[in-house]
Amino acid sequence: MEEGKNTVVNKINFFLIILTIFLLLLLIYTLVAKKNLFEKPYYVVYLETGDLYFGKFSRFPKFTLSDVWLLQMGQGEYQQDLSLAKFEKAIYEPEDKMEINRSKVVFMAKLKNTSQLVQSIKNAEKEIINSSLLPPTTTLPQPLSTPPTTTTIPANH
Repeated sequence: MEEGKNTVVNKINFFLIILTIFLLLLLIYTLVAKKNLFEKPYYVVYLETGDLYFGKFSRFPKFTLSDVWLLQMGQGEYQQDLSLAKFEKAIYEPEDKMEINRSKVVFMAKLKNTSQLVQSIKNAEKEIINSSLLPPTTTLPQPLSTPPTTTTIPANH
């Protein structure tokens, strides 16, 4: 009878040790994840077509970019201006995810978190988030012109 109790106590102790280890690992994971150590890095992808995209890259199950950005060229007064644009804001409103044909990739490279481009993307994302958190401003329609005011002058008798 004593051996049966020891076996049960040993099983309970083993289970409690495993549970404690699991909870400790979960706590460590949560603390590390809050420091963005698991944040996916940005990549630059250059395609045969000459298109250049920036985003968070995934290889499985297909080559995919998410949080996609691209460079747009505008004509300045003296030179061409480059600006970052969110892919999903294009006129045809694509999703913010792009599957890429592997055979069309000329090159791709991981971008450092300290790169000026990555910092520009993060700043633009903060602006997008902040502007979406602000309450919408409503303006009341103004009359096109002010109506003439009429005054009545009492007659002197």
